[in-house]
Amino acid sequence: MNDLIEKGKVEFENENYQEALGYFNQVSEDDRYYRYAQLFKANCLMELNEYQDSLDVVNSLISTEPYHKLAWFNKALCHVLLKQEREAYDTLDNLLRIIDMDDKYDLVFMAKLYKLLGDHDNALKYCDAALEIDEYFRDALYEKSFAALRVKDDAVIRDVSDKLHEISNDELVRLVPVFLLKLFSKDYRGCRDLIVNSDKGDLDDEHVDILKAAVYKQVCDDLCINLLIVNGKDLSIDDALDAVLEFVENGKDNGEIGKVQYFII
Repeated sequence: MNDLIEKGKVEFENENYQEALGYFNQVSEDDRYYRYAQLFKANCLMELNEYQDSLDVVNSLISTEPYHKLAWFNKALCHVLLKQEREAYDTLDNLLRIIDMDDKYDLVFMAKLYKLLGDHDNALKYCDAALEIDEYFRDALYEKSFAALRVKDDAVIRDVSDKLHEISNDELVRLVPVFLLKLFSKDYRGCRDLIVNSDKGDLDDEHVDILKAAVYKQVCDDLCINLLIVNGKDLSIDDALDAVLEFVENGKDNGEIGKVQYFII
């Protein structure tokens, strides 16, 4: 491959986009890899926030290669970043003629573009299409979780969090995204069980208690309740969390833990 392109790729991978652009600009039109260099040039311009210039490059590519899928994806992204919503939707419509509906990566990229447009229903649609191909495709599950959070669909959030949990190892620090999804979907018991049953790894007791306290606070905030101690010293975070979970699940608003009497109001 052209030495200029190889040097440009190295600079691009090192995030030196201006330097990379200089190399790609030097690739001549009669070079067999010219169009390949143009795609990298468009990406450099996008990273440099030169969205209109990037759009001009990909439009030129599309004029010579009407089915250049990556150029169409870049075109859609440029329109999104330029806040040209109508043009972005038109480009996405054209992409439907080009993408492979059996390619989970194509489908997730479509979902990402719709997410950037704030069109969460379509984002969910393409995530679901990708998950029909691979129900444990991590990228699709993450994108689906973002969309589900925006439309506040607790059932979908819980389903996604359960699948992410299945494909994650049990180290708690790696399960934080799953923990947050369960928390946002009001799966308080699921949060507590995740904390208790996971491998704590390098997390010390203090950091584990912070996660438990986050669940306790979220329950109290969501239900507008307070736990009051009548006698004795404060309850441990484990006991306090168990008490509010008992209230959520069974309506129990008072009791005694050890010698400490409590009320939930």
